[in-house]
Amino acid sequence: MVALWERRWIREDLLVHVDRPYQVAGIRPVEGGDGAKRGTRLLCCTTGAGFDFQIPAGRGFGIGGAWIGGRPCDLVRAAT
Repeated sequence: MVALWERRWIREDLLVHVDRPYQVAGIRPVEGGDGAKRGTRLLCCTTGAGFDFQIPAGRGFGIGGAWIGGRPCDLVRAAT
């Protein structure tokens, strides 16, 4: 069971509204194509609850960028 849009869902009920679970939440591997990010492997993660983040796969698996509700957040400032 997962909580999305202020409601608890089971898989079958959620699939009535979306074709695939990854449309709501999941992890996508991508590779940077331009500039300093060229060749960098990233795991783009979305939670479906409004928190999205990137994990640079080749650099110790720390969090690269993060967004809450589509707005970037500063995890370094939040941790101090």
